[in-house]
Amino acid sequence: MLYEGAQGNTSRQLERVVGFNGSKQWTRDRYSQKIKSLKSHDANDYELDMGTKLFMDQHVQPNTQFLETIIRWYNSSFEIVDFRNPDSAVISINNWAKQITHGHIQQLLTEADTKENTALVLLNAVYFKGYWTYPFDKLLTKEGVFYLNSESTVNVSMMITLNSFKIANLPSLNSRLICLPYQGNKFVMYIILPDNIDGLNDLVNQINPVILGDTIKTMQSYMIKVVLPKFNFEYTSILGPILQKLGITDMFGVKADLKNIGIGPMGNNLIVSNVLQKAGLEVNEQGSIAHAATEDITMDTIVFVGKVTNPLSRGPTTVPIPLNNQ
Repeated sequence: MLYEGAQGNTSRQLERVVGFNGSKQWTRDRYSQKIKSLKSHDANDYELDMGTKLFMDQHVQPNTQFLETIIRWYNSSFEIVDFRNPDSAVISINNWAKQITHGHIQQLLTEADTKENTALVLLNAVYFKGYWTYPFDKLLTKEGVFYLNSESTVNVSMMITLNSFKIANLPSLNSRLICLPYQGNKFVMYIILPDNIDGLNDLVNQINPVILGDTIKTMQSYMIKVVLPKFNFEYTSILGPILQKLGITDMFGVKADLKNIGIGPMGNNLIVSNVLQKAGLEVNEQGSIAHAATEDITMDTIVFVGKVTNPLSRGPTTVPIPLNNQ
């Protein structure tokens, strides 16, 4: 949606880093198709709620064509608020996030996250509850040892199942990959396990979409025993600095060209101050619950990604996102 509202070099930076092809209509068609694919399913297979909402200060002069576009193509909506009364604005924002995520995100923002000159807040939220195609038997779940590193362990509830799963080796990353499918044949969970107990940091620093995508194509099915810890965690990521390191810089400063969205309260240009993501994942014998943005096989879309270093650590924590995207 930021790309939809961007012009000039701000638009070109988003195109280059995100991979848009320069046609906003192409982007609209693609994302509209993704949203329809994600929402099209049998109600018994999984639960999915997702939405994007623009909270705009009442003193901003919005571009009505932009608002019409995001409603039509991006499953979005907008609401006029008064950011000079941050308490009321934050309540509206948090109530929306709470509704979309079925109560899993109670507080997305605080008053401290808004400023007197805040002009708009753009939010995206996802709630997913999926059921394993091959569920784990609760009667087999037992306490086991999970290695935090070569020197530390914790006792956690370990789930066990024996079935046919797609697996592959990643020799360049000294790790192994397994695919756990969900009912409905649309979502799967990929889990990567380092061969070395202390190998997680190296894995996170070296993995990239090309390696993962190429490895997924080589996966083959084998009858194997899977032992997986139950876990439940939340994390918060500050994405602004990361996006700037990747090359999206103009929209965060005086060079921002977001006139397609609207004009600021004082007739000034709109500037992005930061991009935040808050997410969580719960995995148990029946399946998993993810809130805020699992992979959509139909559209080849990663909806949730993260790492687990301690199944007992429920968060919330701040998680750095690796920059290696070659």
